[in-house]
Amino acid sequence: MVVVVIVVVVVIVVVVVVVVVIVLVVVIVEVVVAVVAVEVLVVLVVIFALLVIFRRYFDLHDGVRENCGKKITAVQTL
Repeated sequence: MVVVVIVVVVVIVVVVVVVVVIVLVVVIVEVVVAVVAVEVLVVLVVIFALLVIFRRYFDLHDGVRENCGKKITAVQTL
């Protein structure tokens, strides 16, 4: 009878420990995935911002080239 009680207690303790370990692993994995997701989001936002800045930069330079071209053609037509 005592052996049965000891075996049941040991089985319960082992099950509880296994469940706690599984829950901890799942929580740690979720935190790591969340951190990686936030980092990826930040990188994507930075890349998008750089693309917008470069696009505006090149659009300004294209506009300057077009204006210069128009001024030159206007001077040539005069």
